[in-house]
Amino acid sequence: MQKQGDNAYYFQSIWKFIGLLVILTIDARIEFSFKGEQHSAIVHMDLDKLMRTKNELPEFYEYIAVENGIGVHTYEFELMKTEPIIFDELTGFAKEYLKDGAFDVKGFEERWRLENEYGAIRSIAKKVLKISDLDMHPNLKLALEEAFEAGRNSIEK
Repeated sequence: MQKQGDNAYYFQSIWKFIGLLVILTIDARIEFSFKGEQHSAIVHMDLDKLMRTKNELPEFYEYIAVENGIGVHTYEFELMKTEPIIFDELTGFAKEYLKDGAFDVKGFEERWRLENEYGAIRSIAKKVLKISDLDMHPNLKLALEEAFEAGRNSIEK
């Protein structure tokens, strides 16, 4: 059990706080024909929650299939994969990663990691040091980034 003062407790508290600040969702739909019938596999994804689970997004076709009760080792799944995924209702900075109907997964994942790291650093600077614009204090910003990285490395070991 984690307790206050424990590094893991501290960083989990920051992650929870950051999660309240940014809502990152996306709706995905695949329309396909199977056994002579039109099917529509639809899912609403909380991208932030998915990223916090494994620090990366799942493979979308598999995720959509599983969420819609479609086995990933079935002919139905193979037919579903032949159709494009239609993305809509994106929120937060996820909107920036939809280009010409395709979602840039790698770009989004990199941005999410960066936003979460800098979000924690900015919130600490604002709460503890009463500094609202950390960019105006580059040495302090660098020190906080280094401390954050050292804390993360100590948790991972």
